[in-house]
Amino acid sequence: MTMIPSILLVSLITMNPYPSSASAIANRTECKDGKEENLASCEVQGEEISINSNDECTLYLAPSSIPNSGFGMYTTIPYKKGSPISENDAPSIINTDINSHQCHKEDYKDVVDWSHSDYVWAADSENMFYESKSSGSVISVMLGSLANSHQGLVNIEEKEDDIYDDSMLHRSIDPGAGAFSYHARTWVASMDIDAGEEIFIDYSDAYFNREKLKHAPRKTDFEQGKKILDEITAFLERKKDAGEKVDDADLSTFKNIVSIYSERTASLFPTTYSSFMEMLTAKPTDQLPWSTVSHPSIEWITQNGICLDNIAMERSTITQAGNGAFARRFIGEGQVVTPAPLLQIMNRDTLKMYKLVEVEDKLVCDENDTEPIGDQLLLNYCFGHVESSLLLCPSSNAIIINHCSDRQDWGGQCGGGKGPNAMYRWATDWDTNTEEWLSLSLEEMQEKNDNRQRGLSFEIVATRDIQPGEEIFIDYGHDWEDAWNYHVENWKPPTGDFESYSSITRLNNEKKDLLDLETQVYLFGGRRRRR
Repeated sequence: MTMIPSILLVSLITMNPYPSSASAIANRTECKDGKEENLASCEVQGEEISINSNDECTLYLAPSSIPNSGFGMYTTIPYKKGSPISENDAPSIINTDINSHQCHKEDYKDVVDWSHSDYVWAADSENMFYESKSSGSVISVMLGSLANSHQGLVNIEEKEDDIYDDSMLHRSIDPGAGAFSYHARTWVASMDIDAGEEIFIDYSDAYFNREKLKHAPRKTDFEQGKKILDEITAFLERKKDAGEKVDDADLSTFKNIVSIYSERTASLFPTTYSSFMEMLTAKPTDQLPWSTVSHPSIEWITQNGICLDNIAMERSTITQAGNGAFARRFIGEGQVVTPAPLLQIMNRDTLKMYKLVEVEDKLVCDENDTEPIGDQLLLNYCFGHVESSLLLCPSSNAIIINHCSDRQDWGGQCGGGKGPNAMYRWATDWDTNTEEWLSLSLEEMQEKNDNRQRGLSFEIVATRDIQPGEEIFIDYGHDWEDAWNYHVENWKPPTGDFESYSSITRLNNEKKDLLDLETQVYLFGGRRRRR
């Protein structure tokens, strides 16, 4: 049997996405006169970055309040309705026509059952449908991957505004352009959230239609249950007013009657009178769903959870790297910077892309061209080993941490041979599944993967004290470094007229009067012409 290497896996390629806010001082690239020439060589200026920082961690990963549901995300501070939750903290990564690109594979099952299938969103949910020819899906890490769904307690929603920034690098000059996602999403509180509550998002009813989740209550079950709850409460009040005894038998009778029509709705009700009265003292508007989960204290969350908001995204201090991870607060040597629950891809060929042609309004692979033309962007955010088909992809903001080594001068805050200030290692006691999974063969892991299970995690650990606002780096390894240097040395700009290229972000930000709009036409290829 093939066993997982006990050594830390060597990262393949990881460049980093969308800028958010960070604390203290960071470097921001700006070009004179607003021109998008060689953005990578523009003057770098120190600038005060306004970050939503806090001396204490406010977002934790801990065992979910939903029984048997793995990890969940908790807040230790309250949020008002409409407030952003850990805004713009990680990228959204497009999967471009991933089903169509499997046509040269003998076993189509690999993509159908890949672990990410439970963690993807429809491309149109983030206005990313133009990134694909026929169908696209989006991997949204952090809140989009780590938060659980409870159909009766959904308390955050996606902000409608699309986050997009392709202005960091120039397509015709910078070899790093295209190596990272330009998209991100912002989640906001859909209701007031109390400190200590678990954060829940809406996976949609379709997610729960699979066989193993058929007993999970839906929105309609909670809505119907609320009406029944009101009727039961009124009945019990009338019985008490009449001087009659109220006992557990009354609750059992109601529960049995409801189960005739809906077992899912009936499952929401307790079987004892004392439990029923306890449920009535919960949140007035969420009595039924509130009773289906546990309610840990903030002390329990901080003791049993691990911090998720030590880092924020901002433009990296390293040329060509896109965005990077910056410390929101002081992180001491040996402290965990951020956890990295991993999603496994058992066969890296799942991410191969081929030349596609359209036949009868359907995308298929070109039978005359069977060689891959590239890889899905997700590959740039995964860890792997040169001798293994296995890929491990973080579902947290660990994916925005850039490479740094003392083998060459990378510039920015990695300049002068400083080397990285953090390292990655297998998860410690916060994720007990990791130790078990490390003893599995690849065949055994494949079986768990087929059952939509994950169990491995990394953690990023500070190797020296990290100050607020300092960019965080890890060493991706010799292989990645050699591959990146080879790419830079052999990179050629795209063919065509890209010299006058203008990013979509810049075009969207330009405000012209009607005369200018009528006399200028902008082409997305970068050419600008006048009538």
